[in-house]
Amino acid sequence: MAKLAAALSPLPWTWSTNSSSSYCEWHYVKCDRSKHVLEIDLQARTLSGSLPSQFPPFPFLQVLDLSRNKLTGSLPSLNKLPFLKRLYLNINNFTRIPPGFFQGLSSSLQLLMLGGNPFLSTWMIPLEFTKLGNLTAFSAYNTNLGGSIPDIFHSLALTNLSLHDNNLTGSLPPSFSRSQIKDLQLQNQKVGLTGTIDLLSNMTSLYSVNLGFNQFTGTIPDLSNCKSLKLLDLSSNNLTGVFPSSLASHPSLVVIIVNDNKLQGPFPAYIFIHKLTTVENNNFCTNTADSCDSQVTILLEIASAWMYPYELSVAWEGNDACRNWSFVTCNSEKSITKISLQRQRLQGTISPSFADLTALRYLNLNDNNLTGPIPKSLVKLPNLEVLDVSNNNLSGIIPTFAPSVKLITSGNDLLIPSRTGNTSDFPPEGQKRGIIAGIVVGTIVGVIFCIFIGRRITTTTAKKGSEDDFRKDESCLELFSHNMLGKSQNGVKLQELQLLDFGKLATATNNFHPTNMLGKGGFGPVYKGKLQDGQEIAVKRLSRASGQGLEEFRNEAMVISGLQHRNLVRLLGCCVDGEEKMLVYEYMPNKSLDVFLFDFGIAKIFCGNESQAVTRRVFGTYGYMSPEYAMKGQFSEKSDVFSFGVLTLEMVSGRRNSSFQDEEHSPSLLGYAWKLWSEGNILELIDPVISSDPSCHRKMLRCFHVGLLCVQNFVKDRPTMMVVDSMLSSEIENLPTPKQPPFFDEKIMMDHSQLQASQIILAIDNIF
Repeated sequence: MAKLAAALSPLPWTWSTNSSSSYCEWHYVKCDRSKHVLEIDLQARTLSGSLPSQFPPFPFLQVLDLSRNKLTGSLPSLNKLPFLKRLYLNINNFTRIPPGFFQGLSSSLQLLMLGGNPFLSTWMIPLEFTKLGNLTAFSAYNTNLGGSIPDIFHSLALTNLSLHDNNLTGSLPPSFSRSQIKDLQLQNQKVGLTGTIDLLSNMTSLYSVNLGFNQFTGTIPDLSNCKSLKLLDLSSNNLTGVFPSSLASHPSLVVIIVNDNKLQGPFPAYIFIHKLTTVENNNFCTNTADSCDSQVTILLEIASAWMYPYELSVAWEGNDACRNWSFVTCNSEKSITKISLQRQRLQGTISPSFADLTALRYLNLNDNNLTGPIPKSLVKLPNLEVLDVSNNNLSGIIPTFAPSVKLITSGNDLLIPSRTGNTSDFPPEGQKRGIIAGIVVGTIVGVIFCIFIGRRITTTTAKKGSEDDFRKDESCLELFSHNMLGKSQNGVKLQELQLLDFGKLATATNNFHPTNMLGKGGFGPVYKGKLQDGQEIAVKRLSRASGQGLEEFRNEAMVISGLQHRNLVRLLGCCVDGEEKMLVYEYMPNKSLDVFLFDFGIAKIFCGNESQAVTRRVFGTYGYMSPEYAMKGQFSEKSDVFSFGVLTLEMVSGRRNSSFQDEEHSPSLLGYAWKLWSEGNILELIDPVISSDPSCHRKMLRCFHVGLLCVQNFVKDRPTMMVVDSMLSSEIENLPTPKQPPFFDEKIMMDHSQLQASQIILAIDNIF
């Protein structure tokens, strides 16, 4: 006790630093009959000083209260307090939690109060916390607590958890739903907790919840099972959806605070009768208890199938869907005629409620992550002209629409029940599909590879299989053996390839006139054509003199259908008429990317009928290959970062990688770029067309800098594509200094690759 007294200032009343003093007679100290110290209660005594790193041994101490003082320094080790049950260190000025602090706490501990120590250095809840199996209350608010909340609460007896006003990130741990927590305080995190709050519905012991001032998304869950809940504060988040009526009828809930979210639907005026409620600053359709407009109600029902995405909750505000609502087009009668929700990262199903928008003519839901079937109710839309659901994850049988409906379904796992004549993989009139514009930078090498396959997959090979004549009315799926039917290629079924009439293709290409020929490959010539509805197409016609036949025709159709992607040329269908065999693609007005990227990369490994290529060498030029791939055959997501870096430097300079011949330093763009960087002469590399404009210099220098960071020799030194995006958009202002990149000499590399024992296997077996 004398050692503890010596650390405190001022000395508590009646305390002494004399070790011979009878400490059981001191104020604020409680002993048992055997003079064992049971409690030390020094709360709010204006004490200052630092506690000893090893707290004195008190083998029978059960309560230690040093709260509401001005104590500083590190928390002490308490591993010599084996029977400690309640520990109060809150509201002080401690600066550090030492390693092993939680490990040294007594397993008998029931209450741990650390909150209100704002000067603590950043710390995280360690896994050793699970040792405290008897802990029922833990407070660490305003203590610089960071990281995510560990998923450990199913093994604890906690009923009170207070971690508000900290730096916590991430989502609520799943173990919350299996915990005994009654009072949960997680509000006011600096960056904000994220994710949904759905698991609250399983926390049946809840009494009070405060999750305000975070970044939670999704809807307010049904809390009917939380029968003891009295206070719910979800204010200042990004919650969406309709205010749940179950909150109004909740038997015990008294206070509801949901202001400053993105809630929609009718204003919940009825709830004010029974509850203390705050709901302002949301997106309710009205300011009264009146119902929403009928079209607004329908759109909200549609959004419910996607769990009310945040983007729609922001864009759909008010009670008039025809007044400044994004993604919605109306006619002069204020009826919704078009909904354009393509590429909105929607998840969920297609709502049958679309059928209630009877004036709807165009519905574009393509390029999302939608699942489930196409609702049969959509067939009833009397004015529907175009339905585009391509490039999703839909399944089931396509309903039978009227012949006038243009249905676009490619890139799904859908089945056509019969030859209905109303399905088409052609985009609606006026829809633009620029092949280059939508490329995702993180997959640029893969895109080059896939496009090359689309043009050159069929080279001269030995004929395999019979060359049977095909009936004129045969569909594309009948060209393939029955054991292939129904197999999905990256979400595209062979049944999706549509049979196209030979006569229409002849008309579209002016009888395959030479002036319409786009090019000629191992498969045969490719012609540009235009269908009657104005759609431009490219027709690849099998040459009878090519030495290729059914096997190659199968390969091309199967591989390209398996490589369907929004950024790749799309296979629309096929045509078989006697010995005529043709594949029909989207027309690519911008042609192939290799013209702009200067390199086919690793695409030339593939032969015409191969589904797998094996090589002991790295083929093609080394323009975009990362050192780990070129030297060892190892590929990772940051191999693409390297490739993007080379591409960035090419774009900045306006020249090919292989065009740099500065033999004094390195015969490559990377070597030349590093030379100029080291000399501080970066502008010499910039494309003269750009460098002549001084206003562009800063941006080009930044691109140059980012390009060098992407081509670092070691994978760990390259940024991720997400970081690259932030660098290029100037969200990250201070860029790190690049190290010297690897310089490739192609001749040396080719000799080296011949000596490699490892094989590089490029497989697309999963397509078949």
